[in-house]
Amino acid sequence: MSGTVIIVSIYVGISIALSTIGALALRRRDARGVWYLTLMCLSRALMEGLLALFNALEVRVLLSQLQYVGLAMMVPMALLFVVCTYEPTIKITATRSALVMLPGVVTFLLVWTNRFHHLVWSAMRLEPWGAIIGIEFDYGPVFQVFLVYNYALLVTMVVILVRRIADGSRVIRRQATGVLVAILLGWGANIVNVTRLPPIIGFDPTPLSFAVLAVVLALNFARRSFLDMLPATKGRVFENLADAVIMYDHAGRVVEINTAAEHLFRTNRTDAIGKPFSALLHDTVTEDDDHADTKRREVTIPNPDGGEPHVYDARLNDIQDIRGLSIGGAVVFRDVTERKRLERRLNHLALTDELTGASNRRHFMELAQSEFARARRHLRSIVMLMLDLDHFKRINDDYGHEAGDLVLIEVVQGCEQSLRAGEALGRIGGEEFAAILPDTELQDAAVVAERIRKRIERIDAVHNGRSISVTISIGMAELRAEDTNVQDVLNRADAAMYRAKAAGRNCVRP
Repeated sequence: MSGTVIIVSIYVGISIALSTIGALALRRRDARGVWYLTLMCLSRALMEGLLALFNALEVRVLLSQLQYVGLAMMVPMALLFVVCTYEPTIKITATRSALVMLPGVVTFLLVWTNRFHHLVWSAMRLEPWGAIIGIEFDYGPVFQVFLVYNYALLVTMVVILVRRIADGSRVIRRQATGVLVAILLGWGANIVNVTRLPPIIGFDPTPLSFAVLAVVLALNFARRSFLDMLPATKGRVFENLADAVIMYDHAGRVVEINTAAEHLFRTNRTDAIGKPFSALLHDTVTEDDDHADTKRREVTIPNPDGGEPHVYDARLNDIQDIRGLSIGGAVVFRDVTERKRLERRLNHLALTDELTGASNRRHFMELAQSEFARARRHLRSIVMLMLDLDHFKRINDDYGHEAGDLVLIEVVQGCEQSLRAGEALGRIGGEEFAAILPDTELQDAAVVAERIRKRIERIDAVHNGRSISVTISIGMAELRAEDTNVQDVLNRADAAMYRAKAAGRNCVRP
């Protein structure tokens, strides 16, 4: 087989391989940067192979000019692909893309008008290389500037890839390393061509290096779901979010994690990326597992700074491609600890008396009605107590309302200490209280009421150095068959309480 046939076959084979990668990329056109990858892969290898078929200088120059359709754009497109793939926080706008490619466009135009100014090639000639005839160029100033520009872009790509290799996950490191090696090979081959190092004279070995890039990308497509693992769906303000965000692909692998999530789950990006998403959540405790909403959960996560655990509102956001198919998701963890504390506080205020901490009238009546219905349903007994402080107006008049508030607080504490588990106390009015005694006969209720009376009698509240004593009158009423609602029982207890007042106060009456 002649040398010409070998050269042509090699370059044609490279062109087919690169075109195949481009076709594979187009199938994943939803991935960020895939158009740059496609255009980069459709390079000048085919034209380099065709050069060997013709020995006329004019034809060789024309084919060399056609090469610049790919050559002028190859390195800028490679840079745009690397930036989109490995630096997704950088916004690639149409204007920025145009500026990156502008020197290549200008060089392309100057190549096609070179015979008028010779700024790109000052001279060109055919040179024998064994049995093969190659073309040799003397380069002009524009080519030198274009070469420096492309080398600057290559340096930028190397820096980006080295950074990703240094701080990326194992999967990303492998991908970036393969791309870096391929780019360095292409760069080295180009340096060999530009400096005219023997024995390669007359043909550019640069396209040969792109065969390596083709193999690297093909392996990544086939073995590592290359474009699935690209950080293509990250928001541009990703790192600045106060909320913890974890992104994962369709296989449940973490593809990105922001700084807040690193802190929350006590991990780092290098360790997290590429691992199953569920592996990060092994310490998460689900508090409110509401199956009615599969996109939202309320979870409790240990506080990374110590102290009490924090409550997070975890929201799942599905990520779809342009065809509407799911390619992964993102979970946003918003710290709602303070909000939950406020909700509990507001709920407490809505149900309790602000001064004493006892149930307020509305909540107490709800509890009483619930116990009344339960007693009716299960044929159980229930006793209601009505309690009223004796001569409370005199306490306010003699000692002041601040002293009266102090007495009310101590009375509630004394009552609650005397009640048993399952029994509830509520503030019905100013100095009037009520208690529910479920599953209690009247005789046992009298024991509880007497215990309350004695404890209140022993209260010795001190305000401004003055001692304040207080007593209480208690009325009792038991559920009867003819009672239609809880208010019937409370009315009888209230009447019994007034009988206790009439009997001299500080006593219990049924």
